[in-house]
Amino acid sequence: MPTAVDQGQALRLQLIGPLTLYREGVADPIPIPKGRATTLLALLAANHDQLVGLDEIVYALWPPSGTPNGQQIVASLVSRLRRVLGRSLERLDDGYRLTTRGWQVDLDDATRLVATAERHLAETEPGFGYAAASRALQILESGRPLEDQRSLTAADDLATTTDVLIRRARRAGWTSAMALGDAEAARRVSTAAAAAGPLDEDAVRALMQSQYELGERNAALRTYSALQRRLRDELGADPDPLTQRLHVLILRGDLSHGASRDDPAGAMPQQKSSEQVRSVTCPRLPRSPVEAHIVGRGDVLEQMLDTWHAIARGSSCPLAVIGGPDSGKSEMLRALAAHVDSSGGAVLMARCTTYERGMPLQPLADALRRYCATEHHDVIRDAARGSETALIELVPAFAEILAPSPPTLSVINPRRQLEAFHSFVMNLSSRRPVLIAIDDAHLADDETIAALHRLSAVDTRPVLVAVTSQDARAEAVSDAMGPASRRLRLRPLTAEHVEELARWWGVPHAAEEVHALTGGVPGLVSEALRAVVDGAELVHRGRPLPALSDAAASHLHAAGDSVIRLLALVAVAGRRFRLEDVLGMGYSLTEAADATQRALGLGLLVGDGDGLAFASDLVHAAALRTIPEPIRGNVERCLSSIDDRRALHTSREQRPPTTSDDLADLDPAS
Repeated sequence: MPTAVDQGQALRLQLIGPLTLYREGVADPIPIPKGRATTLLALLAANHDQLVGLDEIVYALWPPSGTPNGQQIVASLVSRLRRVLGRSLERLDDGYRLTTRGWQVDLDDATRLVATAERHLAETEPGFGYAAASRALQILESGRPLEDQRSLTAADDLATTTDVLIRRARRAGWTSAMALGDAEAARRVSTAAAAAGPLDEDAVRALMQSQYELGERNAALRTYSALQRRLRDELGADPDPLTQRLHVLILRGDLSHGASRDDPAGAMPQQKSSEQVRSVTCPRLPRSPVEAHIVGRGDVLEQMLDTWHAIARGSSCPLAVIGGPDSGKSEMLRALAAHVDSSGGAVLMARCTTYERGMPLQPLADALRRYCATEHHDVIRDAARGSETALIELVPAFAEILAPSPPTLSVINPRRQLEAFHSFVMNLSSRRPVLIAIDDAHLADDETIAALHRLSAVDTRPVLVAVTSQDARAEAVSDAMGPASRRLRLRPLTAEHVEELARWWGVPHAAEEVHALTGGVPGLVSEALRAVVDGAELVHRGRPLPALSDAAASHLHAAGDSVIRLLALVAVAGRRFRLEDVLGMGYSLTEAADATQRALGLGLLVGDGDGLAFASDLVHAAALRTIPEPIRGNVERCLSSIDDRRALHTSREQRPPTTSDDLADLDPAS
């Protein structure tokens, strides 16, 4: 006799096909009592985790009007089932409930997978979307729900639910396949969808487009003709405008101009974009901040591209792009990544953040997920071979591609994850060159830095590690990547570069003011030029525009409290100062040197002869604003007093030595 199942024990319930119940890790199904006991279990399983009333059970077991003493017979059947199901079969006030907490139910898995596929598509992750849709279809297309209990109304309800899920899964499948450029997979899925729903124009359009992209233009035209005939015969209607538009584009052989992977049904007639309309009436604006940041960075970008191209010749070294906040280092890394992607390389890119520093290897996990979200699952499986378990541990979404379900791991092992990531990159690099691009690496955890160091040492595979870092920690990051790392430092834009940008934005008259206000920091320059184009005053009544002030304040706060306090004090005295001025405010030499060095590294200060100066008027104003108005006057008086005492001390040091005549003049008795 089978042992009863405890509530919460892991079981696998199969609703698609004949009703079957399995114990975890056991291939043979659990024996279920025959006859009406099986029908009762099917009814409860179809409504699992929900109350099924006694009257509904009686009418389902003895249709159409039930039977005398039905409730007593049901109680007997429940007793038989409990020998197998144990406490998972619950008696409630007026019915029964099958609790499947901790179980694996195939229809629930399929529902979750379809929703997952749709979510991945909405997040522009077709790689994961196709994998989830494929697994859902594998479950849903394996049979009819409750195949051995077709007389149950619940079986018909499940069949309707399954049909809806299949349509959603197929739509997600062909859309993902199109986005991945896999026309063969798109044709396979859309063919099944069109066969199941001959009047489903979405499916027919997807089939037509996939046939065209596979070079089967005549087949696509025949598919349209078959749809047109069926619609006219059965509904007296013509295909909708989208389908007709796609048909015309296929006839012209011009599908690439009218449909896209994001719109496999065929695009609507082209309309002018807001960017095109604006360009008629406004000066040409940069389409994104990337364009603005590339101005004045051509030499750096050229060196970055040279480093990438060197890996094809078998010589490569790690790359570190160094600069302060808003210096454009992130944009330079994105420009490199765009070049690599367009030239057929694989890009694994992520950004480090402060809150992730306690999460080992999180940047690498993000990079891996972002890459695999748009890559074909066959490529992912090939690169992941031998490291599937650790990769699922590192990126749980990999379970949708690499395994039926994520394994249960008792201990997270960063070393195992690091080995898996390294193995994935090495396998991938056998197919194509690989760029690992990590933004803000100065915020990376130690394990991530160690992984980058290990990958940087690879000289037998086409792999380039490129990072960005703020000046303050640039040495530590680049040293960790190895002595051969190439360091490219981003400087503020010159007045000539700002003038070029101002002409580009159509406001050349603002160049001088913008450069003086921003100090050539690219992010602040873009913000200032955008404000000028919008007709705003950069400085009104002695105060910078709020948007510029906020940007400068964000720039300043990246330095930390100790640097902000020092800059606030010296800002009261003026825009320029010397290290001796800082020492006169009570700072030790070590404190003053450390704080000013960090400020220099972040681009808040610049050298000015034998002294220092704020990098821009905006930074100077932001430092001043950190001191409240009522206190600022007291600080100014204190600094004036310090200057007076220093001047008195200096004048005394410069006086000639005291003579006997001077002493006599001071003697009261004389």
